[in-house]
Amino acid sequence: WQYRQHHGGQVGGDANRASDLQPDQCSGQLCLGHDRHADGKLQSGSHADVVAYHPLDIPTYVLRFLTTYNPSKIILLETELWPSLMAEAFGRDIKIMQVSGRLSEKSLHRYSPFAPLFRPLLVRCDALLMQSEEDAARLRELAGEDARIEIVGSLKGEYVPPAPAD
Repeated sequence: WQYRQHHGGQVGGDANRASDLQPDQCSGQLCLGHDRHADGKLQSGSHADVVAYHPLDIPTYVLRFLTTYNPSKIILLETELWPSLMAEAFGRDIKIMQVSGRLSEKSLHRYSPFAPLFRPLLVRCDALLMQSEEDAARLRELAGEDARIEIVGSLKGEYVPPAPAD
């Protein structure tokens, strides 16, 4: 299983674009997660096998969720920082990638007191793909220089999927 987490609106489209980022690494079943604030409507053409609510970031719920779905990868859309989910996933050798990441000045200010909690988790992510240089700079402030941060733009408007392999 691969698990993709998204908060908010266009759940299906972003998740499909996320799989286009690394098509050779996105095979198998897909569990698409979203929180209870998302509209829950998958866009047509979604490749999700299962749609599930993201568990509250409480260890008991995270353990049950990961045990049920047993993902090999977790792709977090936009900037979803779930320390219990991330810590437990890394403990199970589950790869984590953040795509289409954003981090406002306000969010950075809220997260900063918890930098000692987030930094070791963010450094272990396989990729932190941010929307802009400003977002990348703010995340670097939170995650440190060792984090694998790249600027790729937004999956919603600027992203062009790779050409299909022959």
